[in-house]
Amino acid sequence: MTVVNKGKIANSLLSKGFREDRKKDHRVFRLFVNGRRTRVITKISHGAREYDDHLLNLMAREMYLSKDELIKFIYCEIDYAEYFKILKEKAIL
Repeated sequence: MTVVNKGKIANSLLSKGFREDRKKDHRVFRLFVNGRRTRVITKISHGAREYDDHLLNLMAREMYLSKDELIKFIYCEIDYAEYFKILKEKAIL
């Protein structure tokens, strides 16, 4: 079972082109490319301190990644350029 601190996730998102919008029940992160917003959006709950396999799978789906790719993204094995390439290959961007 994989468990990741939500602060680590948020920092990783912010360092790779996502911008945060705080909502009442979630922190919403949207990917921006060249200053333009994209359709890639994910959320982090205010409640949970850590994300387990279930929440990581949901987040991976929102980000158009596999769970393994998401873990690599969080731990900086996938950088912004590589993530952009993955999204281009999947015709998301």
